[in-house]
Amino acid sequence: MKPVLYGPIGRAVEEISPHTETDPVGIYAACLSMWSAAIGGTVRVNRRTPLVWTALVGRTGLGKGVAYGAAEHVMSPAIGRFLETHTVSGLTSGASMVNHLWQQQQATEEMESGRDVRTLVVEEE
Repeated sequence: MKPVLYGPIGRAVEEISPHTETDPVGIYAACLSMWSAAIGGTVRVNRRTPLVWTALVGRTGLGKGVAYGAAEHVMSPAIGRFLETHTVSGLTSGASMVNHLWQQQQATEEMESGRDVRTLVVEEE
């Protein structure tokens, strides 16, 4: 059964998936997480912020890293600067994530656009 990859992101994933060695659903899921992190707090649907949290899970060598890299390739033209400035890894606990978000809030508190705690957390094996 062929997965349904919706919208412009889905079309981009369908276009590049024949050239990758990973599941297009993994690429699509990673793209949706990147997009939702980038628009988080700025877009509302029925008074809620749309967020997509994904976990690419599988045995070593199944293409999880390739899926993430392909998703970066797809999303960079639209949100490349966001990925460069808001992607974090190495958070070892919930407390370290809270600390990171607090530090980001403090650093952006005085910005004209207001505080910005949008974050894309990427943890590899």
